[in-house]
Amino acid sequence: MDNMTYSTTVFTQTPYPVFSPVDPNIVYETSASPFSLRRSDDGGATWTPVDMPASADQAIVIEVFASPLDAHTAFLTVTVNMAYGQGLDACPSSARASVGGATHGNILASGQAPCSTTYRSTNEGGSWKAISFPVNGSLSTPFSDSAAYAGTILQAQGARLYAMIGCGPTCGSPTGRLVSSTNGGATWRVADAGGLGQGVCDFTAQPNSQTIFAAVSRGSCDLLNSPALALDRSDDAGNNWVHVSFLPQGASQGMASEIVNGKLLLVINLAAVSWQPHIISVTQSADEYLASSDGGHSWKKSPLAGPPDKAVPILAPPILRADGSLVVSFTRQADLGQAAQIYSWKPGETSWRVIAPAPDGRVSTLRYTVSPTGEESFWAVITRSSKQAGNTQLFTFEVDRYQP
Repeated sequence: MDNMTYSTTVFTQTPYPVFSPVDPNIVYETSASPFSLRRSDDGGATWTPVDMPASADQAIVIEVFASPLDAHTAFLTVTVNMAYGQGLDACPSSARASVGGATHGNILASGQAPCSTTYRSTNEGGSWKAISFPVNGSLSTPFSDSAAYAGTILQAQGARLYAMIGCGPTCGSPTGRLVSSTNGGATWRVADAGGLGQGVCDFTAQPNSQTIFAAVSRGSCDLLNSPALALDRSDDAGNNWVHVSFLPQGASQGMASEIVNGKLLLVINLAAVSWQPHIISVTQSADEYLASSDGGHSWKKSPLAGPPDKAVPILAPPILRADGSLVVSFTRQADLGQAAQIYSWKPGETSWRVIAPAPDGRVSTLRYTVSPTGEESFWAVITRSSKQAGNTQLFTFEVDRYQP
């Protein structure tokens, strides 16, 4: 087990390290007050500051995304508040931060409209170039009123790249759009046949085919207006789609697919959401994962057995290994967020089983990478300490690396 330690601030959309899915030694980390970006090429042992586009000087949020296709390619979305009196026409049409009205959450941001622009670098942040999408939107973590999104918005399928784009990290657009690229993200095309339902809430691109599954809203991804999500499927890289089924009630918090023993296995993290006027609650438990081996027509539910009583899953993208096992870390609420062990479950099994010991500390998230040589690594991001510095909460994180 290896580890690295560093400090950051929480006033950013990416407070945890962003590992390259291609080379886990390449790590990006953002911080705020002031906004900055740095990179490590040795798994966090040493760090190098990364220059950002000039627009980052006025940023209210920055987010960085590592390409799953190329270890040297990364994307950066910079969101700024436009000058008072400026409307969305002043924001590039391909990167308008708002759909149907400029909001911060659901409240007008003091008369100012946020504008998000996504940039691409092919030299690990040595230089950046603004990119355009075929529909209004930017590469950013979806904003939701009911639950923080834990899925993966940038996914690879062979040499093709898919992204779920939205109105930006500070606005309240109900759903997203799917786009794809065949040149590493330099240019993009629509991959949702011009729109699915009211929009896409989650998706997974099957790595070894042209199949994509999408959790589609008939109202809103936060479930206030859509009590059930539809599951749609495309077998031609997003050109044509068919409806498969409706999912049980819940908020999709990440999807994954893998070919296991010649059959496609689909997994969805479907956290239960309940609401009443002015109160929204998200219920997480060990049995919130659904697995399907028939393309989403029928589902097997993960068991409660295995993790400690009342343990809840760590917020993280679903980790589905090539053998069909789902890997999740849990916390024990009674222990103030102290981590339980890291567990795995295969569809058909009646209990989760431990695959790694409990990290010493509160796990904030769990990440997974596979190196070019096929080496698997699980990265547990652990909050070690925090302190207040003016209006900013400073956190010290440690990252523990586990290898099966």
